Amino acid sequence: MDAPQQAADSAVLGVGTSGVASATRYMYACFAVVLLGLVLNLLYVCYQCPLDLSGDEAHYWDWSRHLDVSYYSKGPLVAYIIAGGRWFAGALGISASLDPAAVVRLPAVLLAALSSIGVIVLCRDIGLTWRGTLLALLICASVPMFTVGAVLMTIDAPFLCAWIWAHVFIVKTLIDHRSMGYWVAAAIIVALGILAKYTMVLIFAVIGVGVLFRSDLRKRLLTRTSIAAGLVGLAGLLPIVIWNSAHGWVSFRHVAGQAGVAQGSGFDLGGPIEFLAAQFGVSNPVWVAVLLTLLIWRKSPSVQGNNTTDRGTSFVALSTTCVFVVFLGFSFITKVQPNWPAPAILTGAILIACWAMRNDRNRQTQRRVNRIVAIGIVLGLAVSGIGRRTDLLAPICGRLASGSPPWELTPAAKYDPAARLRGWHELGAAIGDVMLEMETNGKPPILMADHYQVASEIAFYTPGQPDVYCIQSVLGDRLNQYDFWKNPIDNRSDFVGRPCVYVGTLPSESSAKGETLRAAMPGIRPVRTVEYRIGDIPFQVWTIFVADAYEGISRPASTKEISY
Repeated sequence: MDAPQQAADSAVLGVGTSGVASATRYMYACFAVVLLGLVLNLLYVCYQCPLDLSGDEAHYWDWSRHLDVSYYSKGPLVAYIIAGGRWFAGALGISASLDPAAVVRLPAVLLAALSSIGVIVLCRDIGLTWRGTLLALLICASVPMFTVGAVLMTIDAPFLCAWIWAHVFIVKTLIDHRSMGYWVAAAIIVALGILAKYTMVLIFAVIGVGVLFRSDLRKRLLTRTSIAAGLVGLAGLLPIVIWNSAHGWVSFRHVAGQAGVAQGSGFDLGGPIEFLAAQFGVSNPVWVAVLLTLLIWRKSPSVQGNNTTDRGTSFVALSTTCVFVVFLGFSFITKVQPNWPAPAILTGAILIACWAMRNDRNRQTQRRVNRIVAIGIVLGLAVSGIGRRTDLLAPICGRLASGSPPWELTPAAKYDPAARLRGWHELGAAIGDVMLEMETNGKPPILMADHYQVASEIAFYTPGQPDVYCIQSVLGDRLNQYDFWKNPIDNRSDFVGRPCVYVGTLPSESSAKGETLRAAMPGIRPVRTVEYRIGDIPFQVWTIFVADAYEGISRPASTKEISY
């Protein structure tokens, strides 16, 4: 620890050697929190997790079986991480002793720990004391969205890791004259972040706003080195562009559709209310309330009153504000998913720690701040803990659903946020039995589903992990990655005549979907219903259908009928 930083810690924690000793204890506590989180997450994922893979996790796992330079909806990084994790677990000989889902999720645990280290480095670089750094870690640990993300292998795990480390190196360029190496590191990380999630390009918007409107940042952010680094960072788009040039630019059409700009979207004044309500739910209401207050009243406090470190704090505040405002703006024209503003919440946690550590308050005001912080941490940790074992709340969900109408097959599921992560193991086992019964004359049955996430879950949990095909796009829904691999729609001659196993819904013949399914699979009939229950309360129900021979499905003749 350097002398100025020791002095800063002493100013908050006390003076003399006792203050430095306290700072050292807080430093050890920071790394103990990271290590404890790593160990607890590993134990949970490997031995205590009652949840099957989420639909997104299973889908990205299926990508990892078909490695490519990019994919329909995202860049390729998540697929390569999962493939690398599977290879590494096999090389270490631990695959056989772990649940296959745990092998998929292990990289997420490691990335969460690496993100936490990034939080530590960034906090220290902007001048936070070790005590303040510990507080920032505890704030992150009490954001349910982050604690869930730490054990789920989705694109957010590598993206948030890249986001925080990009901030680390950009802030270093603001406080250190020797910035060449930091810009190189930032550029590489930004390129990797783009390959994880397109949202990473917002870092360029943050830098642009800083150049245009912040004179204290302009000189450091707008240099020949930074421009060259920006071009290197944008190279992360190259694999995505190459793949899309061969596939009709579908990723860009898909993103435009999600952003609400593909067609004439309406203007929904209720969108921001829904957006904010979702953040209060997934990001801890205490922290969201504090963060909104800081952003609205522009309270991005100086940590040390030092111009050098203040530039770092300013950049973190600018990043948080820009990202939050971007998604708040999009909420007027499209549904913003709760995890989209996650990068703003991550850097916002550091701002909240800066606010809490200000030393210009009187004692009574500081007590109020301490109470707010304590409530936020306790509330967040409690919700996060419950969120990992919502199966224990099944009786409560059952009572809440007791007045539901009889046509709702799984009314308790709407009260359990993890309901969609249950029962896939049981469904896969049942499908395996049906597949064996349906194999005739050496012709293996075609396994199909009407939704890409269902297809991915079935592929993962059915014995032998067979190829599964998704016919969602010809049933009136959007395209997905399965449309760009070999499939029974575009490669009809390879599938016609084979028996079929189908999981999904079968509407009446009078509906377009029902007519399409019956024409493709004449004589389609239900053979088994699979229920997943906790106690006597159903949380998931599926019907397995079979048909003796597949006849084929055609895509719409007009591209106007295709949804992205």
